[in-house]
Amino acid sequence: MKKTVLLFIASVLLTAVFSYSLNVFLKEDFITLTLKTMLIPCFTWSALLLFASVKLTGEMRQRYFYIASLVCAWGSAALVPGGLYNFLATKPDVKWSVVSVIICVLLMSVLFYTWLKQNNFSMFWWWAYNVLIVVNMGLFCLSAVV
Repeated sequence: MKKTVLLFIASVLLTAVFSYSLNVFLKEDFITLTLKTMLIPCFTWSALLLFASVKLTGEMRQRYFYIASLVCAWGSAALVPGGLYNFLATKPDVKWSVVSVIICVLLMSVLFYTWLKQNNFSMFWWWAYNVLIVVNMGLFCLSAVV
């Protein structure tokens, strides 16, 4: 359980690098930027973990949490290059941020599928991730426009 918590903490910190770099495009105050870029992405993982807490028990729940934390950490790490680019480029292009997010989401989907399958989980969990991430991305896009 300790590894799982540490991986989720690392994920939040890595995502924060990317999220705060988006201010070059969004030009928001700290609170609004945090709400748009950190809380909305947490929606997917929070919903999945909450649902797993209800539906899974014992060892299966612990394995699921660990797999989810690994997937989340890898996805968050995939965002870091895009965040660094936004911070370091003299005139960052928003397209690279979009590409970073797409790579992150695709990487997480592939890793989640692979690790869930290896651990004999129902593909329901993979589909749940994909549906929730689409909702997540839709919420983020709506928030960026508002």
